[in-house]
Amino acid sequence: MTSVFDGTILFIWAYGIAAFACLMLIPAPYGKFHRSGFGTRIDGKAGWLVMESVAWIVFALCATTRSNPSSQCLWLLWMTHYLHRSIVYTLAAPSMSPTTAVNVAAAIIFNTANAFVNAAAVTEIPSNSLETARFWIGIAVFAYGMGINVVSDRTLFSLRKGPSTNDGRKQYSIPRGFLFEYISAANYFGEIVEWIGWAIACNNIAGITFALFTMANLVPRALSTHKWYRETFGNAYPSNRKAVIPFLL
Repeated sequence: MTSVFDGTILFIWAYGIAAFACLMLIPAPYGKFHRSGFGTRIDGKAGWLVMESVAWIVFALCATTRSNPSSQCLWLLWMTHYLHRSIVYTLAAPSMSPTTAVNVAAAIIFNTANAFVNAAAVTEIPSNSLETARFWIGIAVFAYGMGINVVSDRTLFSLRKGPSTNDGRKQYSIPRGFLFEYISAANYFGEIVEWIGWAIACNNIAGITFALFTMANLVPRALSTHKWYRETFGNAYPSNRKAVIPFLL
């Protein structure tokens, strides 16, 4: 198991570096950046439900919490996030742009590997982790990040209910309110904070790897989104708004 675990960690690191390099050059081909040449078009909601469900299914199959309350607490956090992300998010979204087979396949590969290593690591969490301040700080940061992510998603959902153009294409609007007053990708910021909290609570290589991968994956996407908003809306877009980290980036 150790060799498989270590090999999977190395794979995720390599995958993250490759994803960061690619996304800094080419925006991920979905949503406002959707374009041909990346495989078969797939219904947005169906693709999202499948690729996000992999994370909680694999985790549930691989994690053994036994009578360890620390493991059980982390198990609950993971399942809460991914059940919300796969099912609640899909049902709550008014619409989702088509995705591609490449996007879905890439997400399934990562979610399978990531769920496996985190399930294995959570299984081995010391049972006395509940007695440490670090564990509870991590959980608080996780909850704070998830709250930001959920509220930001709902803000973006409200914009999707707006009017479309005459040819049926979605008419985009500038997000307003909450952290969107400071950054263009508040939803990505929330998810980054969330998995930093997970890494703090877990205090192991799997959690740290996931937090770093999340940054490598979402920061380039946030930069692309920020650039798109500024190019699309010009002077109407708030000039003091950053991309993903308030006041900094």
